[in-house]
Amino acid sequence: MAREAFEERHGRAPVDERELTRFVARASRPTQVPVAGFDLTFSPVKSVSTLWALASPSIAKQVEAAHKDAVRSTLALLEREVAFTRVGKGGIRQVPVVGLVAAAFDHRDSRTGDPDLHTHVVVSNKVQSLPEEGGRWLTLDGRMLFKAKVMASEHYNTHLEAGLVQRLGVRFVERPSPEGKRAVREIDGIDPVLLSAWSSRRQVIENRQRDLAAAFRVHHGRAPTVVESLALAQQANLETRPGKHEPRSEAEQRQAWWSQAAAVLAREGRSPEGMVESVVGSAWGRTPGRWGCNQGDGPHPGIAAGPRVGAPWGRTPAERSRAARPQILAARVVSVLEGSRATWQVWHVRAETQRQLRAADVPLDKLEENAREVERWVLHRFSVPVGVPPQLGEPGLLRRPDGQSAHIVHGSQAYTSKNILAAEDELLSLALRRDGRQVAPDTVETALAAANAEGPGLDRSQAAMVRSLATSGCRVQVALAPAGAGKTAALRVLARAWEASGGTVMGLAPTAVAADELARASSIPADTIAKHLHENDAAGASPGKGSPSAMGGTVGPGTLVVIDEAGMACTRDLTAVIRHVIDSGASVRLVGDHQQLAAVAAGGVLHDLAEQGHAHGTTATLTELHRFTDPAEGAATLAIRDGDPVALDHYLARNRVHAGDTAEVANDAFAAWKSDQQGGLSSLLLAANRQTVRELNHLARQDRLDTAEKSSGLEVTLGDGTSAGEGDTVVSRRNDRTLRAGGGSWVKNGDRWRVTAVHPDGAISVERHYA
Repeated sequence: MAREAFEERHGRAPVDERELTRFVARASRPTQVPVAGFDLTFSPVKSVSTLWALASPSIAKQVEAAHKDAVRSTLALLEREVAFTRVGKGGIRQVPVVGLVAAAFDHRDSRTGDPDLHTHVVVSNKVQSLPEEGGRWLTLDGRMLFKAKVMASEHYNTHLEAGLVQRLGVRFVERPSPEGKRAVREIDGIDPVLLSAWSSRRQVIENRQRDLAAAFRVHHGRAPTVVESLALAQQANLETRPGKHEPRSEAEQRQAWWSQAAAVLAREGRSPEGMVESVVGSAWGRTPGRWGCNQGDGPHPGIAAGPRVGAPWGRTPAERSRAARPQILAARVVSVLEGSRATWQVWHVRAETQRQLRAADVPLDKLEENAREVERWVLHRFSVPVGVPPQLGEPGLLRRPDGQSAHIVHGSQAYTSKNILAAEDELLSLALRRDGRQVAPDTVETALAAANAEGPGLDRSQAAMVRSLATSGCRVQVALAPAGAGKTAALRVLARAWEASGGTVMGLAPTAVAADELARASSIPADTIAKHLHENDAAGASPGKGSPSAMGGTVGPGTLVVIDEAGMACTRDLTAVIRHVIDSGASVRLVGDHQQLAAVAAGGVLHDLAEQGHAHGTTATLTELHRFTDPAEGAATLAIRDGDPVALDHYLARNRVHAGDTAEVANDAFAAWKSDQQGGLSSLLLAANRQTVRELNHLARQDRLDTAEKSSGLEVTLGDGTSAGEGDTVVSRRNDRTLRAGGGSWVKNGDRWRVTAVHPDGAISVERHYA
């Protein structure tokens, strides 16, 4: 079809495949839609709006002032760091502008009428260039706004929180968030039940969607398809979306909110007045007879400022000073960045800096100074630029006022950690050592012969891997194993040979599920890297004395530590655990595939270790796949692994790839999954976003309920907002060693369970689901 379209457009055949590829790429490029401006919404956490809605007018005035100050501070930041336009042919030069043109609109509530203090700032897409660029009105470089949105959000949150602490003496605490997200800082003392009651929009939509789905089943005699479920979700959203209600005065709104809060809090044995007093009054001193805000606006009915205003709770001045030291905060910023990405830009640094400033209770008047110092420490002391562009010696006319080249996008410089680079160098150095324990070749051959006698035996690459890992004497050695290449079978024989020579073998993996699979498939006792590091830190292990293992016992000169799925381990943790092992006299074997899923945190060192090993002839590689009976399937899998697009022809020719509208494809995928389930197969549905995942899960559950012999009875709400009852399959999302699961096992992230009962108190009983 692409070739026909090209010939119709140009009246000739494409010269080569490259020209045809360029044509397809241009034709499939998303259409650019011009915009007049950008809507920035500044909305505080729910507890701030709740305090503002229930407080006395004088206190509410202080909340509004803190909010507006935070908005102004954030807009000033965006003008300094984000306001650019592009000039020259193709917009090749990025230059600063005079400023932003914006209009702000303050809102007091949500569409459902819940208190929701927020400000919409509409930023014009037109900006004026500096006089040296002609003072022309040009287009705002929107790329910068996209890059800076998280930084701007965190800047607003930090300045709002610090402003409220300074003005009202409130205390912010972290409250856990679902699905592994970072904790949200809310005002201490604001009742979570009330916050939930005033976050009603999502609940209303989901309730209406369930009603629509039930009506659909009654009318059509079947469950809705994925396409129909998505349509019902949109219908529920529109039907429950309140119109713009009649204008109400702020006094009318406050009266209604007070009544709603009184009804909710009465069930908790509290009152709105008592809650507000506990939030603000505990930090402020009392004045007999009248309360006043004492913030330069004269006396007002309310609460008077006391000696604890602006003072972080529970810390001495010395503790506060140390917690807020820029180098301490910078180290924490880098630690967080290292744990979430391999490289970062200044936007990531600034966003995390704001989070750390909040946690350290830095006062409002010190925020800007401390933020600059922390950024300087992070970028110039703890980080190293990656891929620094060559210095072109450009004249001043081609540089921005900050000295940067106008041909380089502001904030595009990538950085990595000096710690990560040092850790990589250390691992590469350790991998050159050859003073490790070696297994006699005869012992290895005996283990291989035994494996051949007991079953199908090992292929040539598996046997070569066992010989290399057992006899090399490397302290650190890499084995590359594509999926389905028989890795665990080879490791089982390796462990037999090592133990036959008088040594011990233990396994580690980045995740609990991977460690469990390693132990189950290879009979090597295994646990997580994190658990091993915890045990060593707790024991204070020192070089030469051996170190405790995560499974108990001691790691010593006779120990071989197999680290499975090593490509998924972050470099920092991998270096720490290998250092422990090497210092104890043991040896390490890193097994994984550097072309599969990489570490969430800073990783990638497995590739460098493998390349170094190839140069020295020590990297072992499995080359034959055992997962497929058809050799063509294995060859296609390996080609996809290598990034060869020609391999797609194998799947296209067998009708394995289906294209279409997102909703249509989701519906087809569900139908295929349902067919597999009915055929007794184990099948997995994957989706690109959480919303589609929830829709598919909801659809699958409704389909099960429609064919179930009995009702599931009681239900419980899961972390993603979906429901589960008896007979449903659920997945645990966190490791919890305190929850025992029988047979010495415990609850791991990624484990699947079948719900056997839901109890009145919301607890559930489950059994492990292996299918």
